[in-house]
Amino acid sequence: MQRHKAREWGSLDRRLRRELGAVLGGIGTENAMLELGRRRAVAAILAGEAPSAVFQGEALGNLRLLPDESVDLVCADSPYSSGGFTRGDRNADPAQKYSNSDSPDGRGEGRISFTGDNRDGRSWCYWSALWLSEVRRVLKPGGYALSFSDWRMLPLATDAFQAGGLVWRGLISWDKGESARAPHTGYFRHQCEYVVWGSKGPLPKAQHGGPFPGYFAVSVKQSDKWHITGKPVELMRELVQCVPRGAIVLDPFAGSGTTLVACELEGRRSLGFELEPENVRIAMERLEGARTGVDSRAKLDGQLPIFGAP
Repeated sequence: MQRHKAREWGSLDRRLRRELGAVLGGIGTENAMLELGRRRAVAAILAGEAPSAVFQGEALGNLRLLPDESVDLVCADSPYSSGGFTRGDRNADPAQKYSNSDSPDGRGEGRISFTGDNRDGRSWCYWSALWLSEVRRVLKPGGYALSFSDWRMLPLATDAFQAGGLVWRGLISWDKGESARAPHTGYFRHQCEYVVWGSKGPLPKAQHGGPFPGYFAVSVKQSDKWHITGKPVELMRELVQCVPRGAIVLDPFAGSGTTLVACELEGRRSLGFELEPENVRIAMERLEGARTGVDSRAKLDGQLPIFGAP
């Protein structure tokens, strides 16, 4: 075993040994080499030497793989831990909280459920401040941070944003339309979600466009929804306009890959992290579909073009 490890180390040049030693940390040579491979793949994407991609894993851990000041925009749609006022409400399956489906298998409208959506307000705010502090580290000076929230979590979301060291600059409203649910006829519809937005330090004037809209009315189409809480491609295509073509966009909660698809269509480079393996598979298929102009779902229906691609 020792001779085998010696051969592995001996095959690496001095620079790779330093990198591998930095990530070894007692986890064993095999796991460390996997970690090193991921770091090098991420570096290739950031350098424009590899296409956009999504990696499986938890957001906070994966964010730590990124070098300082390497990203132009972070678009984050973390679990809201919302959907109710009580502990029982928050601990319900996301398929029940955020979907119109009553299916017993946890697949809201045929889509897989996800984990990490059961924190109470205090723990959610603390956890959010942790990953937002990493977002600040990886953003370039003047880089944008956009983080989705619903109405319940909005006060905590703005607190966590600032606790992470980012400069809070405002809210963007997303109007989902009058098909949004309401508990009963006495309610105003919960038809808006919000994007807490800001920057890492001073925000320079945009040279490629702007000012950008602070409100978007984009309805949710089931044919464009691959995740229980997925956002429309059209909406994400609008949001990534705040950075120029060729910019690096990070989505640390990539879900089914909508941000990455939007970036592919709008000429931005992108990198995504996603915890659920099945969502990673879907995101990779969608990203490939955006590159080729054919949706992975449409492959079953005669190779239909997608996303308005020519």
